[in-house]
Amino acid sequence: MTNTAVLFLDPTGNASSAAAGFRKDLVAAVKERFTNVIVCTPHDASLAANDVATATLVIAEPGAASIMLDLEPSQESLWILTFPRSHYRDPASKPWVKSILEVEALLDAPRYIVASEEARDQLEAVVSGRRIEVVVLARQAQQEEAFPPVNYEPLSLAYQRPGSVDRWDADWTTIASSHVRASDEDSVPTSWQDPDVANKISGLAASDDSKQIDSDVSIIGSNLNFITQLADTLKRGHVRSIRMQEWSHITGPANFDDTMRLIDTSDTIIAEWIRPNAKWIQEHAPRDRQLIVRGHRYEVTTAFPDAVDMQRYSAAVVITPWVGRELVQKFRWPNEKIVYIPNFIDSSYFYRPKLNGAQFTLGMVGIRPGLKRIDLALDLLRELRQVDARYNLRIRSALPVDYINWSKDAASQVQWFETVHRVKNDPLLRGAVFFDPPGNDMSAWFRQIGVVLSLSDIEGSHVALGEGIASGALGVARRWPGILGLWPEKFVHDSLQSALKAILDVREDGALEAVVQGDHLLPTLDTARIIEAWKTLIDGNVDDARQYFGAIDPSLDVYAPHSIE
Repeated sequence: MTNTAVLFLDPTGNASSAAAGFRKDLVAAVKERFTNVIVCTPHDASLAANDVATATLVIAEPGAASIMLDLEPSQESLWILTFPRSHYRDPASKPWVKSILEVEALLDAPRYIVASEEARDQLEAVVSGRRIEVVVLARQAQQEEAFPPVNYEPLSLAYQRPGSVDRWDADWTTIASSHVRASDEDSVPTSWQDPDVANKISGLAASDDSKQIDSDVSIIGSNLNFITQLADTLKRGHVRSIRMQEWSHITGPANFDDTMRLIDTSDTIIAEWIRPNAKWIQEHAPRDRQLIVRGHRYEVTTAFPDAVDMQRYSAAVVITPWVGRELVQKFRWPNEKIVYIPNFIDSSYFYRPKLNGAQFTLGMVGIRPGLKRIDLALDLLRELRQVDARYNLRIRSALPVDYINWSKDAASQVQWFETVHRVKNDPLLRGAVFFDPPGNDMSAWFRQIGVVLSLSDIEGSHVALGEGIASGALGVARRWPGILGLWPEKFVHDSLQSALKAILDVREDGALEAVVQGDHLLPTLDTARIIEAWKTLIDGNVDDARQYFGAIDPSLDVYAPHSIE
């Protein structure tokens, strides 16, 4: 690739002086880092016809995206630039929403540049079906004052206050969008305050440093939620292709012929979960295909691993060290094929400025009765509110009444009704516990969370804890089995009083940021290392892949700590 940047701007679709200023500053910043910069509009796109395919950076506004794509730019170099809805001519924003959805339809995994956290919240709301890669290119001190973060208010109240979002927005808005007060769009300053903007621009450019693995990969399983973000990232220039097939049942595909076509055209086949899908794949895949299986906590509590022929599989990836030891000790899987690679949690997606007062909000994701121990979260909240009434608990989860058959699980019914009774009747809890429905806007939700809880009796890696830590929240966890193979001791508490003290210690302004500084860069959250480990494995180098996060010692106790260099 060349040191060329191409910008496809669309000033005709935007009337805001703030947006015009951003475009001007963007062009200036790009020119600081690239020797050849071509700026064009949809009307003169032919100016870039000879350069766009080899450019290391291509930036296009949504209105120019379709014309730009006709020139076939490299997907690794491409970014979509968008502004807040308030910067566009139509205040109802329907054309803006339409243009974003058109980009989503045109590109497999588009990446976005935005000028503010406000724009990021609105963008993520529109494409709420999945997580997207977004870079806030020039967060401005003055702009943060123009759009000040405030303490979270429930949407039901937000709609009632002056200047609130309207009912049309209610169909798709994120929680965080209600934090932004109305403002004159042209009062937003346009000169950039961020001294590192030019370096950020360089970071957007496609690089030849990361070798693309010449392999067509397929991922097959009955629940692909925990591997989707990894797959989306690998698609962006790391492997030749990745295709995913999600089965509705664990025993086999809905369409045998479709699955066989997928397998026949794949070099590497990843079985997500050690379930009957892994057995099915080993029985139907050609012998010359590379097979990899990925295991979680759940499977080692079943007999499923007994059905997997590890002579057919080149490697077994585990998301936590103790699962790997269990596969070796209990199921006699060969240790030399066990590769520990943490779950892919993208800190660049989660790490965002916290809202004012976030240190007083505890967050919990998922509340299945018994296992997740919401009773302990309520105990902790009650103690905190005796000290400071500003503490509250936000729970992001489907409610048990929506997914548990009480007739088959009477114990869970009793536990849930006891929880509801406490929340309604305890004066220290009443009005301080909020239930938020599930959604894909987790990075926006975590902006209001200062403390993320992991109080379960047992977990695999507890993705929600990792996401909270990646967001800049303080992790507070019980010593569930295997936690020290994943997270530092400082997050682990053996008593309610220990957890209480850790939370109270960060309630002063600035204390939370000081305590969690650098936590989002922990090795288990190192996405670059995770990607390289997977690429090495897909390339057939199992021994080398084992070294990225440390080879597992099967002679140790199952739940022994695991160190990563």
